[in-house]
Amino acid sequence: MLGFALVNIVDTIGSLLMLWRFEGGGDAVPHAVLEAREDRSQVGLAAMFVVLGLVIICDSAYHYLQDDRPTEIRILISTGLSTCATSSAIGLYKLTVAERTDSDALYMDGVCSLNGALLSFSAAAAAILFKCVPRFWWSDLVVSCACALWLIFYGAAVLSRFKRRRWWSPAFWAVEADDGARGGTAVAPGEFYPGPSTPDSVDRKTRGQHCREGAWSSSARMGYKLRSRAKKMGYKLPPILLYLLAIAPATRALPSFFKRESKPRLAVAVDVGTESLRVAVFDEDGVVVGSATEAHETFYPAPGRAEQVPDAWWHNLGVACKRAVGDRAADVASLCLATTSCTVVACDAAGAPLRDCLLWMDARSATEAEDILEMGAGDPALRVNSGGAGPISAEWMLPKALWLKRHEPETWDNAAVVCECQDWLNFKLTGGWAAGGSNVATRWHCDGAVAVAEPPRAAGPFRPFGGRPSALLAKIGLADLEDKWPMRCVATGAAVGTLTKAAAAHLGLPRSVVVAQGGADAFVGIVGAGCATARGGVVVVTGSSHLHLACGPLRDAEATRGAPSCWGGYRGAPLPSLTLAEGGQSSTGSALRLASRLLGDDDLKALDELADGVPVGCEGLSALETLQGARTPVCDPHARGALVGLSLAHGKAHVWRAALEAVCLGTRNSLEGLSRALKDDGDDDDAPLHVCGGATKSEIFLQMHADACGRAVVVGENPDAPLLGAAVLAFAALDRAARPKLDVERAVESRVKRMVRPKTRLEPRPYQSAAFDRLDRRVRSRLAPAVAPISRACADLAAAEVPADDRPRPPRKDLPGGLRPVVAPSLLAADPANLADAARAALSAGATWLHVDVFDGSKACGGALSNMGPGTVSALRAALGPDAFLDVHAGVRHLDVEAYRDASQLTFQFEAVDEPVAACKQIRALGLRAGVCVAPATPADALDPLLDAGLVDLVDVLFVEPGRGGQDFNEDCLEKLRHVRARAPGVDLMADGGIHETTAYLAAAAGANVLVAGTFCFRDRGRHLEAAVDALHAALAEGAGHAHVDQQRNIM
Repeated sequence: MLGFALVNIVDTIGSLLMLWRFEGGGDAVPHAVLEAREDRSQVGLAAMFVVLGLVIICDSAYHYLQDDRPTEIRILISTGLSTCATSSAIGLYKLTVAERTDSDALYMDGVCSLNGALLSFSAAAAAILFKCVPRFWWSDLVVSCACALWLIFYGAAVLSRFKRRRWWSPAFWAVEADDGARGGTAVAPGEFYPGPSTPDSVDRKTRGQHCREGAWSSSARMGYKLRSRAKKMGYKLPPILLYLLAIAPATRALPSFFKRESKPRLAVAVDVGTESLRVAVFDEDGVVVGSATEAHETFYPAPGRAEQVPDAWWHNLGVACKRAVGDRAADVASLCLATTSCTVVACDAAGAPLRDCLLWMDARSATEAEDILEMGAGDPALRVNSGGAGPISAEWMLPKALWLKRHEPETWDNAAVVCECQDWLNFKLTGGWAAGGSNVATRWHCDGAVAVAEPPRAAGPFRPFGGRPSALLAKIGLADLEDKWPMRCVATGAAVGTLTKAAAAHLGLPRSVVVAQGGADAFVGIVGAGCATARGGVVVVTGSSHLHLACGPLRDAEATRGAPSCWGGYRGAPLPSLTLAEGGQSSTGSALRLASRLLGDDDLKALDELADGVPVGCEGLSALETLQGARTPVCDPHARGALVGLSLAHGKAHVWRAALEAVCLGTRNSLEGLSRALKDDGDDDDAPLHVCGGATKSEIFLQMHADACGRAVVVGENPDAPLLGAAVLAFAALDRAARPKLDVERAVESRVKRMVRPKTRLEPRPYQSAAFDRLDRRVRSRLAPAVAPISRACADLAAAEVPADDRPRPPRKDLPGGLRPVVAPSLLAADPANLADAARAALSAGATWLHVDVFDGSKACGGALSNMGPGTVSALRAALGPDAFLDVHAGVRHLDVEAYRDASQLTFQFEAVDEPVAACKQIRALGLRAGVCVAPATPADALDPLLDAGLVDLVDVLFVEPGRGGQDFNEDCLEKLRHVRARAPGVDLMADGGIHETTAYLAAAAGANVLVAGTFCFRDRGRHLEAAVDALHAALAEGAGHAHVDQQRNIM
């Protein structure tokens, strides 16, 4: 197109030089050669226009059937508009001069220029339409065919004009020398020859003679040469140039010509997590070019409950997106979300939330989950829950919806839409409601493959998506939930729509950005790990436990019966043509940490190197890693760990390797269970294990996984699989928007090959794999069933009530350094209806203090709200008497010291108090011990002024966010304990949150002498309270002793 514009410019320069000479006076000018070339050029151009129009129509139809679309938009718009303007100006000027001089040849030349302008404008208009409304995939066909028809009609009109001249005869195409030889007459200066079609035609021989005699001036000859060259290139090449530069982008006849784009396309990947919202900008090679994070608050209105404000997600998305994208907004082409699942939002038809959302971890609907399993017994939709045996997680959609209907009927009645976090954010982005195919398959008890299938056209646009568990909903009294679900369901990796005007302004992105359907972060991570393929793949998420996610080909609905101890198979997850199953091991990393503690060696790398020198099977020593029960392939909450075959010949290396082998063989057995959920024959697949998490730090441990499972182990280059997976889906949706007939799986697979790259790949070693096969067949398969009844007997014995006076207790000796050991059960985890009885039981079990948490729902305590306050402290004092030590943690914004005069020790939240020095003095003035509590994010040195001044008696280091029990222990806070202990050796140092036997030892080894434990002490309604208190005291003594030995070694 740009070349055609240059042709018109050269043509105009030549025309102006000739016109200047013709109109300015001078010698008579012959026209024979010029007219002959003009006539033949016009006929040739017209004929080629007709042929070109037919070719364009055929080509457009072909590419329509092939489902192709343009890839280069910016070049087409810019060159189209500029060429249109240039050609229009040139053409209008030629027509003006032609009218003044009465020249048919110049008139036709001007018409040709306007023809180019029209074609250029048509191509630019098509490009603009594609850019603004990419869903109108048919517009390229319409515009291209319109241009082609115009070319055909124009060419036919020109050919018809020359019909009398018999343009098809050989005489018409005679050479120019013959034209000049036939002679002609000259025209007086200032006149312009009207052309051969007028009745005033003169003798060509005379004009030819004047031409040969050099009647033209030098300027006229130069103009004639320029014009002739322009005509030669302009009337014989423009059909090809027009086709390549104007029409080809609209039909992609030669896509390689426009393969290179002016700017790279970018995708925005969003991960809406529990604590924060993260945005990363990826290029098409999977490289992060920008990122940003915005934290959002989680509120814990009561134990087991967790909520967030949906509007905070939307606000954070806008802020983080603008920061991450920066000045590259024009390059962003698509966006995709990976969110928590299942976070339920109830809102009106306009999308306004009626209440704060029920976060994924919210377990208030545990009773409803049990009721659904009982009322829906035998329903096919429950096959995904261990083949119908359960359990159903309280985190899923149906239990939470049933809780809303039972406990908040007004909210339920007013809710027009009940959906997930992802659905709500997609509505805010595109203005349309659409459920996610992966989410409905895994958390809504729907058939995901049927849900994302295109409904028949006869069904109309308002037909709800299929695959719904209608029979189950009717059984449990949730039939009206179907009317509250979104009508449409979009497959993961497909386009939900484009940004609305408001969303584009909020995010700082163009309205043309395509919003791709994502899913739950774990399932989007399967895509980011590169194993969401029809061939199958497994993602192993490692940490304190192992989570196994296995993919396989889509199975028939009747053949998908589930498997014991597995969730799934889910049809249509994570992609429409796949089936997904979930399984795992309850204690893997935690079991290894316990083993390292018992061996007295925290150097895991050194232990791995020792274990690598021991053969498979540990020379007769075997272990079970099921310290907290078994999950897959056999669900047994009473299962416990074991070490079998121990002899005097075994050492530290044997024990450590036995623990590693137990974890690896447990993974092997879990994968076998998942395989039965995905296949009829139950055979193992050889797809690689894509491992992420803590296990990736040990190559020896990874190699053992490969050997034990008989599969390759792959570790990705980008460790953040959910964000990378969202970027892959964003680009896949962009590809499908350009080629709607391209299926999701092919689009995702193509992008995975380009964007997902492995960093490490370990193949199984044949000899070791054979040894693991024998070990599993001869020992592991027999060991677990043999140990199970013994484990149950041990559990029953531990649960038997023994009178407190008859039970021996470990001695309560002071810790090294003269510090007293303190165990303080947290009443936050006790039964709130019988708080006084729980407190008495804790003291009888040997607790030193009672820990009372007071939260007011403010930012000071992360939005948590407890059911205890100053009145609770006074009531406990009255019930327990003056000797009970009440340790009160006041996580409140406005601290009223006088209200807590019945406490023994008052601890304030450091981040919430403006004047901590004054607070310490007020507490001590009241006769109480003063304590200060620091959140995980607060640096340790922030307390140095208080410690140096000696104003505090206790430092409470939180290892979890305040307000909710059962959270994971944050090991990064151990360094904070060491800092405080080194700064203030005589201060009581408390470890608070996530405390059990293993973490208690770690905290004591880091310097803590006070342990606060809620869930660990009051689990199972406090039936194991005495054992828990004793275990914590033992961990305190052991950990403190270990720290003392290390300190002496450092001194020596």
